[in-house]
Amino acid sequence: MQCAISGNMETDKVEFKDARGGIPEDIWKSITGFSNKPTVGGLIVFGVVENRSSREFEVVGVTNSHELVERSTNYINDLIVNADFESNLHIRSGHF
Repeated sequence: MQCAISGNMETDKVEFKDARGGIPEDIWKSITGFSNKPTVGGLIVFGVVENRSSREFEVVGVTNSHELVERSTNYINDLIVNADFESNLHIRSGHF
């Protein structure tokens, strides 16, 4: 993740998402993309937006990180049926 932040870019293991309005609509695309990689998956960082014209990322934060974590976990669990997903799900809340 430090490489992504210091390089001001997403990588094949890190994606940034704006989550000020709640769970991003395109989160499932990121989750399935990471799950199809032969490595250990990836990291979705909420609270970062991309300025499309400058192609730079800006930390904008989220309003309620604990609620976002809970809602994201529930959303993912609701979409995945008959999978032992929670034991492999690692969601952290905090500042990086």
